[in-house]
Amino acid sequence: MKGLVLEIGGQRFVGRETDFPGLIITNKEDPEEYRVLFSGMNADSSVFYHWYGQPLEEGEVLRISYQEIGEAESSTPISIRDTRDKEQEKRLILENYYRLKEKLTKEGKI
Repeated sequence: MKGLVLEIGGQRFVGRETDFPGLIITNKEDPEEYRVLFSGMNADSSVFYHWYGQPLEEGEVLRISYQEIGEAESSTPISIRDTRDKEQEKRLILENYYRLKEKLTKEGKI
């Protein structure tokens, strides 16, 4: 089986290709801070896996590779989101709403 491997800060994170792993480097939340996000979704189970999400430090080196991985080789997610769990989905939507409301209030936009 193949997978996507992220190596950063002396750590190794593996996402199997069946979990459709993806890597994003973004400064969406804070224009002065880049974050590395490594996550995926198993299309059969509609479950999202989040393996890594941290700020990118200046000068930090990350290595990304697509390679053959062992059947048992996969990282333990730091969070799992099951889109079939309606209560969890409602909670996540409300958490996001209140987070955004607080941010916009602080910025004087609402």
